[in-house]
Amino acid sequence: MWEDENGDRYYAPPRDSRPALVSPAAINPPCPGSGSAVGFYRRHSEPGYNAFQSEVYMPGAPDVQAGSGGEPYLYSGGWGNRGGAVEAGVQYSPRYNWWTLVLFYEVARGRPRALVDRNFHFAARTWLNTLVFSATTDNFVQVSAAGIPAPGYEGRPNVRVLSAEMDPYFDWNGNGDGTILKMTTTLPASSGKILGARWRNPLLFVYGRSTVFFPYHECRQGNAEVVGGVLEYTVNTGR
Repeated sequence: MWEDENGDRYYAPPRDSRPALVSPAAINPPCPGSGSAVGFYRRHSEPGYNAFQSEVYMPGAPDVQAGSGGEPYLYSGGWGNRGGAVEAGVQYSPRYNWWTLVLFYEVARGRPRALVDRNFHFAARTWLNTLVFSATTDNFVQVSAAGIPAPGYEGRPNVRVLSAEMDPYFDWNGNGDGTILKMTTTLPASSGKILGARWRNPLLFVYGRSTVFFPYHECRQGNAEVVGGVLEYTVNTGR
């Protein structure tokens, strides 16, 4: 469970441990959360990047169904040098059939924190033009997303941002040294499904130094393909 500033608690993705460091030659390292309901699709980077960007397709009902114990999520995030898990992306609402920007982050002491954009929601069955997770300042993380408003939220700014200050113990350093980023489609529940979620043109950055297509280590169930440098992945949990 994760807790927001109002004391409300969320069934959010469980805190994963930072993956063991692997060599660039490693293709299939151990997958955190494998064999559980967590991580239907997860890829994490080599250490050394401080930002991630992708277009994201957010499916809707009836292709997305929440199960007992949590709603579906599409998120990035990662770990600092000493852990400090961050999950940053969008959460699905089965009641309203929309997606909401969220930021979950670990603290050194106490219950993990949750930030939720309660003032705006993205329409289901649409693309986020960008989902960006960045950690370009020491011990500071940020997630932003731009997309089509859900019905009733037209006219509001459609570029949304959430940010958090991390405990220095976790060593989220702004130059990316040692940090590991991730891209995940998950359902933190024992039932439910996500059909048709897509990540397209995923990029990793070290600001001022490089821009690369995400050189993933892969943890997945299902099929993925890369065509012309564009990754489109469809999750079908069937659960």
